[in-house]
Amino acid sequence: MNTRTRISALLMALILFAGVIGAQRGVDSTRPRMDAAELMYLPNQKLLKHFTAGLDTIVADLLWLQCIQYIGYQIQGDRSFKWLQAMIETVVDLDPCFVDAYRYGGMFLAALKADDDAGLQLLHRGIVANPKVWVLPYEASLIYLLNRGTEPNSKIRAAHYVTMSAATGTGPEFVTKLAETLHGQYDLAAVEREMWQQRLQSEDHLLQQVAARKLLEIDLKEMCAYLNESNDRLQAQGQPRAITMEDLFRSGAVDVARMKTWEASSNFPGDPFGGKFFFDVNGKVQNTTILDNLVSQRLTTIQEAVGKYKEQYGAPPSGLDTIVSTKFMTRLPDHPYPGRRWRYDAAAGKVLP
Repeated sequence: MNTRTRISALLMALILFAGVIGAQRGVDSTRPRMDAAELMYLPNQKLLKHFTAGLDTIVADLLWLQCIQYIGYQIQGDRSFKWLQAMIETVVDLDPCFVDAYRYGGMFLAALKADDDAGLQLLHRGIVANPKVWVLPYEASLIYLLNRGTEPNSKIRAAHYVTMSAATGTGPEFVTKLAETLHGQYDLAAVEREMWQQRLQSEDHLLQQVAARKLLEIDLKEMCAYLNESNDRLQAQGQPRAITMEDLFRSGAVDVARMKTWEASSNFPGDPFGGKFFFDVNGKVQNTTILDNLVSQRLTTIQEAVGKYKEQYGAPPSGLDTIVSTKFMTRLPDHPYPGRRWRYDAAAGKVLP
């Protein structure tokens, strides 16, 4: 189901739900009209926190159902949705890990209230609280594509969010393919570099350190891309492709002066983190620092899914496919190193690189 069809189906479900609400209004005709009772849909957040008695997530679920009911009333009524943003924010205040509230809340704010900024702010908040969830940056990309498609740089921003979604390693395969396509069309590396350069000017020393590392990692990615382009030129000129770093540099296809701008040695590219450049099983230049970072991130995500399975069923899954079939993950992320697969110790419930 494509994005437009999915959103249309969701809105149709809301309209049908509103019809049920309309019938209920006839039964509840003695209740105050909606415009006189809207505050019951907007509970005082401080009092709410005080009286939840540690049941924040359960109360958040109940308020989310109340929010859906409110949307149904508004679709039948004046469609003002003036309390919608505050209601959703109350839900995620109680449960910062309530992914559906961020996802559908962002969609509702953008599609029903026509407030793209509020929808994006909510999704940004959700991304910070749930950085390993693929669907939140993906929904942000849809707002830029569907709601802001005519604005300058909207497609670049959409591509940035799709790439962020793919980087979680937990989304469907089509997200990864879409990210690769958009990354080829737009210079997302330049966008990312500018973002981290701005953060490098921060007064926060820790943020400066993170930004400095991220900029060096961008250098490594760009170095890999340049080396692969150099190898492609060899083939285009009728020469055999290099299969080792030594062959590639001896071929003369690599501009050594350009490599030095990345603090490379006069012969081979350098890595400030001690990693190495190598040719993978597909004949592409890769860097171990970049791949090891991805291995660590994806390994943590898979191990967390194994832990959630064990918590629910009392024992580790028999295999990694089980955490997908039981919906603890949308799919098993690919191993960053081409040709490798994740290893799994079922007895210990331990995922190995």
